[in-house]
This record gives sequence, structure tokens and C-alpha cells, in this order.
Amino acid sequence: MNAKKADAPPAPAKRRGRPPAGERAMSNAERQRRYRRRRFNALYEIDPAEMARVTLLERLAAALRTIEDPGSELREGAAHEAENLLAEIVTRYELNLARMKRITKPNK
Repeated sequence: MNAKKADAPPAPAKRRGRPPAGERAMSNAERQRRYRRRRFNALYEIDPAEMARVTLLERLAAALRTIEDPGSELREGAAHEAENLLAEIVTRYELNLARMKRITKPNK
């Protein structure tokens, strides 16, 4: 019986690890591109209703900084994002903007 095992061709080597998602394994550049896209989506394509309070305020602060920057080409997009974030804050905390009195500084 041992003679039969010695004469048989060796079994093909079994590949280890997770199989590739496509036809072949990704290159390092493809893997990095996919990682960066996932991070971008996690930061910017999340619904404001699902954000934590701190995240809402951080994103609002970033949008307001962009709006205040006179040389920024992204002011229109930042204004749109700030409006959406403010709408979420007003809705979430049931703020009545009609009742709020605006406090302004006197002009000198």
C-alpha cells in the first residue's frame, strides 16, 4: 500500500487565505484607493440623522470655517451642508426658531 502512495502524483497545493474579490488579487494601489474611498464615504456620505451630536457640531464648524474663508471655492457647497446640519439640529432638539430672539451687537 505504501508503494501506491509513493507513485501517485502530489496533490495540488491548496491556496491559503481569502479568495480575491475579482478575477485576480488587488494591487497595493487598488487596495489603497478602496481604503481611501471607504474613509471618505464614512466621513462625508453619512446621513445627518445618524450622526452623533459631537459629529454634527464638528461638521457644522468645518462648514462655517469654509464659508468664512474669502478665497474658498467651496463656499456654496459648505453653505448647503451647513443648512442641512442646522436643519437636523433644529429637528432633533425640537427647537422653535420663530420664538428665538436674535441678539445682535449694536453698530458703532
